[in-house]
Amino acid sequence: MWVPLSTTTTMSVELHDISFKYQKGPSIFDGFNLKFDTGGFFFILGSNGSGKSTLLNLILGWLNPSSGTISYQGKEINSKKQLASLIGYVPQDPSVDPEMSVSDILDFIGSCHHLSTDQLVQNKKQITEALDIQDLLDKRIKFLSGGQRQKVNIAVGLIHLPEIILLDEPFTGLDYYTSVKVLTALVNMKKTVLCVTHDIDIAEQYATEVLVLKNGQLIEKDRPSELIKNHSFFLQEIDFNIDISSQLPNLDESVRYMIQQNRLILSYPNKNASVESVENFKEAHKSYIIKESSASDTLKSTIVGLHDISFSAAPKKKAKKGGGGGDGSGGGGGQGKRKNK
Repeated sequence: MWVPLSTTTTMSVELHDISFKYQKGPSIFDGFNLKFDTGGFFFILGSNGSGKSTLLNLILGWLNPSSGTISYQGKEINSKKQLASLIGYVPQDPSVDPEMSVSDILDFIGSCHHLSTDQLVQNKKQITEALDIQDLLDKRIKFLSGGQRQKVNIAVGLIHLPEIILLDEPFTGLDYYTSVKVLTALVNMKKTVLCVTHDIDIAEQYATEVLVLKNGQLIEKDRPSELIKNHSFFLQEIDFNIDISSQLPNLDESVRYMIQQNRLILSYPNKNASVESVENFKEAHKSYIIKESSASDTLKSTIVGLHDISFSAAPKKKAKKGGGGGDGSGGGGGQGKRKNK
């Protein structure tokens, strides 16, 4: 039975003139300003190293800015305990004892939030019904599938019915149908939700506003429909059976492209949906092409076309020592070779 979660209050979040850098590495944010309005469902997009995870950690109070302030419903909160009660966080890689049962882990986290016995019973019932995991309560974490673990991970973050919800890649391991059910539960809570994701199709459908970060800068903040309406692009992704990263296509000036090892990503204004130089390049390399896909008038085609940000999972090479992803000083990937013709 699908039961929506009950609602309580909600809060806005505002970052004012925030500057932050890791001990080793360049600044991530420098004079950064951003406001998340009360009750909005915000999807935060960007390639690795753009500042997405750092932004969540600053709001959580796990990182402290070198300057600037963060306010919640207009008030600064410096107490980590108080922030933990206001914010529900669903990490991408949870650390949960695999020997514990689902019921035990929810009880434990509920006790950490100092929920009364009655509150815990009520919250637990609402959340497990909303996420459709009632039948998992007596099972140990180690016996759950990846998708089941992810739903339990979400339940852990929501057990105290927080006023602000932060999600870091929450749909990993979930099929589309399950993702929709989780999103329905979150929407019904009518909370202020900040969701970092690479699933741009879900962002297009459910976002109140989409925010795009690039190199610590906010480069877009708008409703998906408005972004698409104002910036129409055609997008092509071509997979090859060879590494083409060393090849430079000779394309028209209207075409922007990125190369990710075996993948060529092309974008150009939607009016030019057929470009002769692109067709010539494809014809010359047709024996190496194994897959093609295209899209137009979508959030993905718009953001890739405007800002050369890739949301595709290109084939990965073995990581070199000393590298790294995320927002730390180790660098991170995500955009591949980029050329603006």
